[in-house]
Amino acid sequence: MFKVQSSKFKDQRFLWSFGLLVLRSFLGLTFIASAILKLFPIEAFDARILETAPFLGWTFSMILARVVIACELTTGIFIVAGLWLRRVVYPITLAMLGVFTCIIIYSLIRFGNEPNCGCFGELLPFSNIQSLLKNIVFIALTIILFYHAKEHLLKYWWLGVSVLAVSVFTIFMLHKIPLYLDEIEIKEPFAAEYLNCDSFQLDKTDFEQKHMVVFLSSRCHRCKDMVRNMETMNRIYPLQNVCFFIYEDSVTTVNQLFDNKEISFPYKVIPKDTFFTYIPAPYLPFLGIVDSGKYARVWTGANFDFDREISVLKKEGIIR
Repeated sequence: MFKVQSSKFKDQRFLWSFGLLVLRSFLGLTFIASAILKLFPIEAFDARILETAPFLGWTFSMILARVVIACELTTGIFIVAGLWLRRVVYPITLAMLGVFTCIIIYSLIRFGNEPNCGCFGELLPFSNIQSLLKNIVFIALTIILFYHAKEHLLKYWWLGVSVLAVSVFTIFMLHKIPLYLDEIEIKEPFAAEYLNCDSFQLDKTDFEQKHMVVFLSSRCHRCKDMVRNMETMNRIYPLQNVCFFIYEDSVTTVNQLFDNKEISFPYKVIPKDTFFTYIPAPYLPFLGIVDSGKYARVWTGANFDFDREISVLKKEGIIR
């Protein structure tokens, strides 16, 4: 009788331990997947950080994006490996989930339930509410795993630092941050067929010549204002060689961006996976003067002042 009870107890302990292993692996692999998916494209995650906290500026937002991805990747690796869980890894996991949850709540208050919070990049969209619920579940899961984790001495601590350093170095090397205008080059040939409004018959354009390009997204609340302002400026100062590039969504959303009106500029809808490869900084609306396939001048919607830039646009040949 005693042997039977002992055997059942062992079976229950085995099932409990196996269940914790499955949950731990799921949590760790989710962190790893989140980090990897944010890389495609990383510019979208850069933009998400800058839209949430514009005071950070372009360069620091891009640095922070890469550090966050590296930390997620490293945390996920050590959760799966089961190293230093109780003393280091789970507390860091809870801290990261807490910060992410606060950011999502802030985004909900400021922007509403956006269709993609960016927590799994552009390939696996989660709305703000879905992401909030996911984080609550993961926080509860992490707390459960924390109280059942074994204590480990912090031996070989340099291994954790090394993995984090390699992750940071690899991500920064794969996705370099352009710090100077000379480093900024268009990654794909800047020539495209347009989806034009009816009044335009232009099929192709040559971006070896000087053009003004304006990058827009229906998700960006400033982009609709930029469209209106460009139309107003075109009525006052006729513009030439101006083209809109729009983040791929749906025709209905594009019409909403234009207030269901016919616009005066040719435009092209750019696929999600290549849109952010055309711009050197992840802030929308983004404006640039392209000359001989490179950016000669760049602005964002925040620092583009129509009155101040009239003389520049005349000099560049954008204003007739």
